[in-house]
Amino acid sequence: MRKIKVLLLGFLNLLICSYLPAQTITRSPYSRYGIGDIIDNSIAQSQAMGGLDQAMRYSTWINYNNPASYSAFELTTFQSGVKIDSIEQSTSQIKQKVRTGYMTSLAFGIPLKRNWAISFGLLPYSSVGYNLSNESTSPIGEQLTYIYKGNGGLNRVYLGTAINPFSSLSDSSWLKGFSIGTNLSYLFGNLNYERRVIFTNASTNYYYNTLDVKVYDLNDYYLDYGLQYKTKLSKKWLMIVGATFTPQKNIKGNYSGLTQNFYSSNDFDYGRDTVNLFDNVSGKTVLPARMGAGLMLSYSDKLALGFDYKTQDWSKYEAFGVKDSLKRSNSFSLGAQYIPNPASGRGFWQHMQYRAGINFVQTNLEIRGTQLSQQSVNLGAGIPIIKSLSTLNISLQYGTRGKVENNLMKEKFYLINVGLSFNDKWFIKRKFD
Repeated sequence: MRKIKVLLLGFLNLLICSYLPAQTITRSPYSRYGIGDIIDNSIAQSQAMGGLDQAMRYSTWINYNNPASYSAFELTTFQSGVKIDSIEQSTSQIKQKVRTGYMTSLAFGIPLKRNWAISFGLLPYSSVGYNLSNESTSPIGEQLTYIYKGNGGLNRVYLGTAINPFSSLSDSSWLKGFSIGTNLSYLFGNLNYERRVIFTNASTNYYYNTLDVKVYDLNDYYLDYGLQYKTKLSKKWLMIVGATFTPQKNIKGNYSGLTQNFYSSNDFDYGRDTVNLFDNVSGKTVLPARMGAGLMLSYSDKLALGFDYKTQDWSKYEAFGVKDSLKRSNSFSLGAQYIPNPASGRGFWQHMQYRAGINFVQTNLEIRGTQLSQQSVNLGAGIPIIKSLSTLNISLQYGTRGKVENNLMKEKFYLINVGLSFNDKWFIKRKFD
């Protein structure tokens, strides 16, 4: 039975690895900016608690957003997640709904020794997906149609480790609660942008439409670091403080582009003149430094309360020498978890995990002088899988981004996040079977 489980998980791993890079994760006009929408790949447990991850530290959860948490692993853990969302997009003139579904994570966590562990996995990082058009009139009265399209995205493969360097000290030492960790990540993918200018009702044949295509192919390594400190405040109260830091990184890549005049006939486009053409020009994309900090209080393992703050200065973003109209992003999360009786050896309902949280984000987007904000409320539950050490985690999220005023677009989103955490004593030789 154990061998069958390993084979099934290995097959699932290969299947998802071949599928994940081709996902369509977003269909938002706001993904036109920067490297697209930054994907929230929080595990279902974290998202249900408003996105808490800085001080989140559990022996059966893979919290890859703070690598210091890996040292808490006691069992080998396989974790995967799926998100399904429905987004209502509205402006002062139109309203539409779009739906997407995608894998949020595929990760393994393996304890090597007590207080030392590794983790590795595959995660989406950002996504571009939009198809827009608008009409205008040229200075000489010709009708113009502008069409904007974009697709692609970046993915991340990581390998991380964490250790409690002072675990051998006596319980009375205040250093004993420190854990440190790091992830080495490989970022890869491509971003494709297309712009067309079409003379809709040209009065003469002297006007040619314009096509402008840009393709960014990025791939490079980067490091991020995590720190956590756990200490008892009293017999029943426990405090965990966490922090993360990702230094600014120049991501290497290639840049290709084409600018061409064309005309259309019988639903076909024919190139006329190539105005500009370049292929595989080497360059870099500057990803700004990211940092965060959080606090979690736990009472007898039954009640947990936490707060997180994260920030990233996207005004320092630059792609192949070109800046974008991005600003510093700030995120605030507040969440809680309740377990009726975690110390009980039996009882399905005694081990149910109930979660709730809120989140507010001042995004990195500033459009027409307005910096967009995003806010959400979250609910979720962890459902124990009978006769196993595993859990099915579900979170529900409702939120909004942007606003209709100032000729902008407002997005209302409803999101379901389903995650599976399989926990077992793998890689341990059994004396009896």
